[in-house]
Amino acid sequence: MRPTWRVAILLSLAHTPLAWAQPVSIDDIVRESTRLEGASVTVLGTLTDARTHLSKRGERQYSFQLNDRGRAIAVVSVSPPGCPEQSRVAVTGIVQRPLRLDATRVVCVDKPGH
Repeated sequence: MRPTWRVAILLSLAHTPLAWAQPVSIDDIVRESTRLEGASVTVLGTLTDARTHLSKRGERQYSFQLNDRGRAIAVVSVSPPGCPEQSRVAVTGIVQRPLRLDATRVVCVDKPGH
């Protein structure tokens, strides 16, 4: 593979959210929220308490809790999660304060009953 192709591939991967999102646990986010604030992370957990809200500008927003090993974090998204309650999901997003994750991607890993 020629060097220019390697650079092109690396640059395209750098702009893919999953390529640069740091894998962390909910516990990591809770313990190290100051250090992780503004970082793109990917977290695995169980989706619960999904809700739809209207923003101050009248736009729909979606929120849910992401739970794992007795810890939980609020997740906010501009699109519905697309997974039923109690699904195992991988959420990629930006860590915000007060403690929450602004989702850029939600992927169903395992749906309940499967």
